[in-house]
Amino acid sequence: MEHVNTKPACADPPSIFAEALPAFPDEPVCCAAGLPNIRYAVIHCLHKRKAALRLAVSCQRPLIIFCGTRYKAEDMAREIAALLGPAAVRFYHAGMEGEELRQAEAFFSASADGILCAASAYGMERVRQDVRTVVHLESPLTVESYVRESGCAGREGKHSDAILLWSPADRRKFASFAAAGREHWMLRYAESISCRRQLLRKVLGSEAAVCSSCDACGRGGGPAPAAYDGKRALDFIRKHRKLYDWDSLSAELIRQFNRADLPLFGLNVWEHSDIACVMNALHEEGLIRRCSFPWRGRSKGRVTDTRGRSRGHPRSGPEDGPRDGPRVVTDCKG
Repeated sequence: MEHVNTKPACADPPSIFAEALPAFPDEPVCCAAGLPNIRYAVIHCLHKRKAALRLAVSCQRPLIIFCGTRYKAEDMAREIAALLGPAAVRFYHAGMEGEELRQAEAFFSASADGILCAASAYGMERVRQDVRTVVHLESPLTVESYVRESGCAGREGKHSDAILLWSPADRRKFASFAAAGREHWMLRYAESISCRRQLLRKVLGSEAAVCSSCDACGRGGGPAPAAYDGKRALDFIRKHRKLYDWDSLSAELIRQFNRADLPLFGLNVWEHSDIACVMNALHEEGLIRRCSFPWRGRSKGRVTDTRGRSRGHPRSGPEDGPRDGPRVVTDCKG
């Protein structure tokens, strides 16, 4: 069922913004899940803001990033502006003054490759029809809200992408909801190994339709690729098991990540807090661990026992990793 814009006609020329979004979750939802031009995809990652930054650089524009909160919308816009320049992006949320909202709308209407960081679709009166990519930094609580917001892409019928960023923290959050609740369907959608479009249509009560444009169908089913940032960190740790303490590993991963991403971004974007996010997520998932005891005969780093007493010997060469640092070494599972 198409949502009809009931606002009175205006004598001004037609705006590039068109078709008001429903104001509440229980209102009729535009059946964007039935539009074959939208390609649905889920990207697993540990640091979602950096993943969104990658998409802002590499995906088709105009592009909207739904960030979940006003603070995250502004923070995401600042990070993109630092990389692409302030002329490339604006934030947009209901807490802005009327003139600020109009300026943001005017920017996004006029920009052929603009980026809009919005808290959610609520408060956005209208959205232009030729949005090429919609990214969800934060998942809405329900499938209905997700379909409504992702439906901002490709309203004129051209190929567009709707991408959900998904982390282990999201999995834990949505797994805590009742299995029979509406929120639990977002977990099923994000973790699905079969057609995402069919799942969305099922939840919305629509008939099944042929899908040729979701990531699950594109890879022939099966699990989604592992989080790229987590895999990159784990690959490095496996090659240097028990050779780095926690802080020196963080410093080395900053260098490794920035070196790998320099061709894409053109400058160093990974900082200590970003790598800490990745390492803490791996630790919470049980994929890496801090070794509190000496690794007898193999770890050449200085470590301590549980009482804080120094054990072991300094490393003898640069190939063994950093010489100094905190009193634990790092290892990975498997």
